[in-house]
Amino acid sequence: MTTLVLERARDPRENHHNAHFDEAMAAVVDRYGAEAVRTVIHRVLVEHYPFRTATVTLDMRNFDGVRIGTTAVWTLRELNAQGDD
Repeated sequence: MTTLVLERARDPRENHHNAHFDEAMAAVVDRYGAEAVRTVIHRVLVEHYPFRTATVTLDMRNFDGVRIGTTAVWTLRELNAQGDD
């Protein structure tokens, strides 16, 4: 799932209703790097950190933790919905 978020950040989808998540992640990855984004996603989805708290010790704005966490949750929902088909 984290790999998919990072792939979409590298190559945002066009004409997709959730393309804004891809573009937001592209900006965040450019600013902080893929490893910091991976860490936040892990903290949010595995360790159940609140989105803003997931940025602690990463020299990252809390708001960007919200952006990453929201994108990760939406991506996970999208993947789960595909599995239901």
